[in-house]
Amino acid sequence: MKEAYKIGLDGQFIEPELVTLDEKGVAEIYETPAPTEETPEPEPVLVGYRVAVPLPPGLYKPRFDLATGEWAEALTPEEIDAIRNAPQPETPEQKIARLEQDKAALLQQLAQTNTDMAAFMDFVFGQLGLD
Repeated sequence: MKEAYKIGLDGQFIEPELVTLDEKGVAEIYETPAPTEETPEPEPVLVGYRVAVPLPPGLYKPRFDLATGEWAEALTPEEIDAIRNAPQPETPEQKIARLEQDKAALLQQLAQTNTDMAAFMDFVFGQLGLD
């Protein structure tokens, strides 16, 4: 068995498939629609192709060109640059460090709020003569 690739009618990669070692080139994939009242015995419809041409490494969004029989990149250079320059997600270590900093800042704010509340209560009780 070897890997081949299912593509849509537009040549866009859909999914890999296992095929026999002797399969080569491009094969049409047909599906027969469900019968209806208008078409009790529908004809098979071309829905895609099975491509047994090796997929070259490095393609972000592979597209098979049926006219040339070759794989090509479906994304524009700008789209590829956007993928390459996308911000990387935080590592678990980075997230822990950020959360620890957030926690420290919140604890400091809480301590200041408690100090402010105590001063306010002292003021209120002093004004009411309850100190």
